[in-house]
Amino acid sequence: MRFLIVKMSAFGDVVQAYPVLHYLKSRFPEAKIDWVIEKRLASLVRAHPLVDTVLEVDAKAWKKRWWSPSTFRAMFQFGKRLTDQKYDVVFDLQSNSKSAIVTFLSRAKAKVGFGWKTASERINCCITKFRANPPKGQNIRRDYLFIVQQFFKDSTVVPIEAVSLRLTQAEEKSLQEWKAKIPADAWMICPGSYWENKKISKETLEAFLRASVDRYHPFFVFLAGSEAEKSEVELLASQFEQSLILDRPELPLLQHLMKEMKLVIAMDSFPLHLAGTCAVPTFSIFGPTVGFKFRPLGKRNFTVQGSCPYGEQFEKRCSKMKTCKTGACMRQLDPEPLFTKFSHWWGNL
Repeated sequence: MRFLIVKMSAFGDVVQAYPVLHYLKSRFPEAKIDWVIEKRLASLVRAHPLVDTVLEVDAKAWKKRWWSPSTFRAMFQFGKRLTDQKYDVVFDLQSNSKSAIVTFLSRAKAKVGFGWKTASERINCCITKFRANPPKGQNIRRDYLFIVQQFFKDSTVVPIEAVSLRLTQAEEKSLQEWKAKIPADAWMICPGSYWENKKISKETLEAFLRASVDRYHPFFVFLAGSEAEKSEVELLASQFEQSLILDRPELPLLQHLMKEMKLVIAMDSFPLHLAGTCAVPTFSIFGPTVGFKFRPLGKRNFTVQGSCPYGEQFEKRCSKMKTCKTGACMRQLDPEPLFTKFSHWWGNL
């Protein structure tokens, strides 16, 4: 059997689809599994031990310079590489118009995706031939598995397996260097998010961390995921003597460093979802997205859900997440009850 997974973005969404790899490989041990992904995210699947071939697309660059001869060459080469393969099944887990083009071009015998009620963009349903709508109220990882399992008429409960991403020699060397610096009681703090409305206030985070120091005396490893985050993280780290900054590590290296932590604290962001691929406990804070839908699964992963003061109701994401001027569901969180919830969970873990 040869399978193709089409899940091109975003960072968190890609790692949330990892359980599909384990399911396919456990059911078909000799199967070959390829993955189509955006170029900037490619290391996430190239480092996965169950992915055989990575097919990169650079959609943003192609769209920006669509008239360029180099763009036409790159698109032609990608299309040829895709059509040269003969897949038994393509699983379109992106379910939008871009992924529909890729799924259409693939020479798969079966094309599988989300149904009319749950596809991100319904035009995708015009390309897939087998479609399924995951039931409401389950975690996104279960949604991806549901689509694949329905195709195989399998209703068993599949365990969510941890994964260890492959490291290059240079990353392995860096890992050993970092391990020598990090004590056993280290907590990784990931304050950033691509969306401003997914971040708590600096004052709340600092108060929460000070309370943690007073009670638990941890060593903090602050993650700066971008140049924009770096100055914020530097200011925050300067408030705590026992700390260091991890500045934009390679993603497989970041995952292995997370394994060395006693705890990872994060917003609803890519670092949280990457931490969910290994066995490290996570404490996360959600606001404009639903925690039980997107948080890592298991009792070692605890989530606090901020409430909307404007009465917005949503099943996955707030429709005003990108436009809300206050981000009050996150920024109005009180550090004292936040720490109380955390300490109750952490003390009983």
